[in-house]
Amino acid sequence: MAQTWDVLVVGAGIVGTFHAYFAAQRGLRTLLVERDPAPRQATVRNFGIVGSGTIAPPGEWDLFARRTNELYRQLAAESEEDLTIRPTGALYVVETGLEDQVIREFADRAPGLGKRAQYLPAAEVLQAYPFVDPGYAQGGLFFPDDLSVDPRRFIHLLLAQLCQRDALHFQPASCIVDIAATAAGCVATASDGTQHHCGRAIICSGTEYRLLFPGFFKESGLEVCKIDLLRTQPQTQVDLPHPILSGLSVRRYPGFEICPSHAALRATRIDPALDKWDIHVLFKQAEDGSVFIGDSHEYFSLSGPAAIGFDLHAAAHEAILAYGKRMIHLDDWSTAQSWAGYVMRHPRQNVVAQQVAPGVHVALGIAGKGITTAPGFAEANVARILEGGG
Repeated sequence: MAQTWDVLVVGAGIVGTFHAYFAAQRGLRTLLVERDPAPRQATVRNFGIVGSGTIAPPGEWDLFARRTNELYRQLAAESEEDLTIRPTGALYVVETGLEDQVIREFADRAPGLGKRAQYLPAAEVLQAYPFVDPGYAQGGLFFPDDLSVDPRRFIHLLLAQLCQRDALHFQPASCIVDIAATAAGCVATASDGTQHHCGRAIICSGTEYRLLFPGFFKESGLEVCKIDLLRTQPQTQVDLPHPILSGLSVRRYPGFEICPSHAALRATRIDPALDKWDIHVLFKQAEDGSVFIGDSHEYFSLSGPAAIGFDLHAAAHEAILAYGKRMIHLDDWSTAQSWAGYVMRHPRQNVVAQQVAPGVHVALGIAGKGITTAPGFAEANVARILEGGG
């Protein structure tokens, strides 16, 4: 028997969950559908670093990041359960003089941007963080307002809390294979034949590009990025109080583009192994003492003939670890786990958010910034969809 909803959201990762949340906040009868028994793609395969300070230059996406930080803090304050949201801050430690110049420039400009960022000379970095290698540390930049979550638990805890609200319903293990426009809105059909009638549908399906509107995906310019990460055995002596990011991260994150020296930094050559695998090195310690380390990036076109890879590359992991061992000291570098995460991205856009059929919208390609920006983006996108009449 078909069910009727005001809004149907496909995909219960961080993007889809917050689209459903903000639709339900408006009092709309909302169904969130997830093809797996629980979310298990990019939302749970990342570091859980909410790096609001550097994810974007001033503008719309910086505002989305700031709003996301506010929303997480609000959810943590309102929740009776521990959602694993932690005000850890984040520390960049840099190796070269040019990297140091960039973070100094950022620290100088931060107050004018309404951000808190504290520059630390090398001596202060080494005094405060004895696990940092003296041969690496040229300087540091601390962001006290950044947050962290446990990526493997956060979305599941959040969904359990949000589903206590009457307007939001979550249906896992239901794969939507077709969405068709109707006179009254649209109808979504699951693989078991169940149909859901809805006023609007929002597709937030991550890297699943084969089932719904495959022609759109092929022409969209979207591509899949494969990210390799690893996790050490629990450390017994080393305590990382914040996520620790490297000079490679300074090169990578768009927030640093405001710095006059950033273009020169981007133009400098790096180790060929780091360049080949598009690596930037960062660390985050889990509550059990183990340390997440990553990450490398490979890109696959949706319109090209190459299959999306599933192999974990030993050479990439070796390059990550070789750089990491120059940067900090750990008790135990042995790998307990390694895995690949997959995100959709567009090489020239922050996200692909548009109407693909009457009453049907997509919100895709947020790439590796989902945990930091998706809630703020979803709030604005739901308003655009519902108030725009599409």
